[in-house]
Amino acid sequence: MNPLQLLIYNKLKEVYLSKPELVRSLGYKNVSKGIRNLESFLESGDPKGFPFWEQIPEVLNLSPETFNSTLKQTVLANEEELRKKFKPSVVLRFDRVPTAVWTLALAPSIWKTEIPEHIQSLPYEEELSEVVEIAKGLDLAYRAKGFTYFRKFDESIDFDKEGAVVNKNKEYILEPVAYLTFKKMGKPDKRGGPPRFSSSKT
Repeated sequence: MNPLQLLIYNKLKEVYLSKPELVRSLGYKNVSKGIRNLESFLESGDPKGFPFWEQIPEVLNLSPETFNSTLKQTVLANEEELRKKFKPSVVLRFDRVPTAVWTLALAPSIWKTEIPEHIQSLPYEEELSEVVEIAKGLDLAYRAKGFTYFRKFDESIDFDKEGAVVNKNKEYILEPVAYLTFKKMGKPDKRGGPPRFSSSKT
């Protein structure tokens, strides 16, 4: 377990409080949803999707300083692990699922590919040209609205389906599992996990 999970789970034992009781105390009426959001928050340290996180110290009689420092430690540790695993890649973006048989398990090579290391040693404009050609090899024309080039851990570039740059992100954006959703796609989640492959977020 990470530092945040250890802190909270040990404190729950200390005060004889269960996770269902905790999420009820935080204000959740849907206990199952509350537990899912709590566990996601404790694992990632990302408060997105868990609006009651700031109330945890009060409910568990925790020092806010201890809670906040442990939260920061967990976020930094997770980010460092992701940084180590990062590999440049191209991911297609869709407004809707192209066809019912396109699922993440069946055809990941259709919507994502890693970028060979030598590409990033080219002059910048040549690098982007090569990336565009690679993206086109992912059947870009088939209902894809464009693609995102995850160039560095904290840098990504959005392209339209013609290969023109439409946006540059100079901040950490976690690479999504895929830009496929059953509703219109939103922006990638920041500091927390990828857009979920479902009709709604929980």
